[in-house]
Amino acid sequence: IKIAKTEAKRQGVKVEFRQGDMRNLPFSREFDAVINLFSSFGYFENERDNILVLKNIFQVLKQKGVFLIDTSNALGTFLRIAKEGEISKNRRSWISIREDKLSNDLVVKVKNEFNPFTMRWSISREWNELNKTRSYKGTIRLFTFPELKHLMEENSLKVESIWGDFKSNPFDVNSKRLIILARKT
Repeated sequence: IKIAKTEAKRQGVKVEFRQGDMRNLPFSREFDAVINLFSSFGYFENERDNILVLKNIFQVLKQKGVFLIDTSNALGTFLRIAKEGEISKNRRSWISIREDKLSNDLVVKVKNEFNPFTMRWSISREWNELNKTRSYKGTIRLFTFPELKHLMEENSLKVESIWGDFKSNPFDVNSKRLIILARKT
């Protein structure tokens, strides 16, 4: 937010920034649009919390307001992990492990795990930088297009468009992204 405030000031744009929990939004019919980018939906362990987020989005949108969501394509993610890896010993998930070499020659060990029973994708990354081991771990509940469409319709959001990437290419099972534009009805 600090960087965004600095940039807004530099560009002469008046913006009010607030930080909060998307499960508890203190607004009612105030916004023309809500934008949720880079798989920011599905992080809550409790499924009711993810559904609550969509209810809140409906509540904060003005009539005919739009909701744009970008998330990882669940089926595409599963197919990539299954192709790269193997089924786990307990046969409940697919696991792939690889090393990626970044443009700055940094080597990152990446472990992906996808559980089709829970639709949760777990990722861990580990690398050595400046003689220190660094790591990142995260897990997210991925949704298929039919699931998201159904949840949106239950919350009076009608899907208008769907894409498979930020270049507006059509969505298909192999798309890396699932981008949906919906409107409050």
